[in-house]
Amino acid sequence: MRHPERVVAMVLDSTLLSAQDHDAVRAHARRLPWEGERGPTAAAARRIRRLVEKEGADPLPLGATSAFLYEFGGVPRLERYLEQRARHRTGLVDRTFRVARTHGTARSVPYVMEFGLVGNLATRELQYAPAPDGLIFDPAYATAGLLARFPAFEKEPFDLPAALPRFDWPVVVLTGERDLTTPPSVAKRTAALARRSRFVRVPGIGHSVLDSHPEALLAAIRALLRGEPISLGGLRRRGLTRHLAPAIGGLLAVDRLSAALLRDAPSGRDGVDGRDGVDGRDGADGPDGPGIEGRDPMDEEQPSAPRP
Repeated sequence: MRHPERVVAMVLDSTLLSAQDHDAVRAHARRLPWEGERGPTAAAARRIRRLVEKEGADPLPLGATSAFLYEFGGVPRLERYLEQRARHRTGLVDRTFRVARTHGTARSVPYVMEFGLVGNLATRELQYAPAPDGLIFDPAYATAGLLARFPAFEKEPFDLPAALPRFDWPVVVLTGERDLTTPPSVAKRTAALARRSRFVRVPGIGHSVLDSHPEALLAAIRALLRGEPISLGGLRRRGLTRHLAPAIGGLLAVDRLSAALLRDAPSGRDGVDGRDGVDGRDGADGPDGPGIEGRDPMDEEQPSAPRP
């Protein structure tokens, strides 16, 4: 912004444009796994609505967990979680996410998660921890704890929507197909405002192309420098977040195994009475969930393919 003469080209990953973009985040998340009547999230949306409206589930933690599972585990794992949640078979998964939400940004892991480096900018200039609206899939629920460690929102130092049309260099805007953190609608708006722009939706990933699929980011940079079309076909997923999907599948499998063991355990024998397992329901023992598998059939890596 201050030194445009130093910019030759720009690749933007998971963009936000203004301090009001949390409204777009809320709208996008609620349109897909909450209000969704069609498309790949329709079945999951029906399950989530039933859990909240019929089963009395707390919508805020359920929404935060569901959003993470959708972004980094995909629709099949989200649906599996919701099916097990309806049977009270997600105790380990839910406790894991409670710990992650409490301590996720507090711990710094070099080159992986160093939120402290950008925390001041995110909260003070981009309102990354907005005022909550109290409804499901509210980004403020996940970021509320940041205000104890970082300054409150003051103002935006630049008017980025007004500045983008003045950029006279090539701009590539990348977004993950399942990104609920920085939604594709903001990325599309960014690309529409820049004069020499290309919008690229990266299939099969959630937030942050750099973390989820760095080969796609590098391919976009190479194509930009060479003036070639951007092609993401045949690229191998090497990002750190690729490990999250099988880890989620493993946690769900442990919850199913625990439920089966508690169901079959003799009552009152060796101190096992079905009340202290990882079933998240203090001993209530409903029907068993899906069969216990030795491996998660959804752990096969799927190749990326460009959207038409």
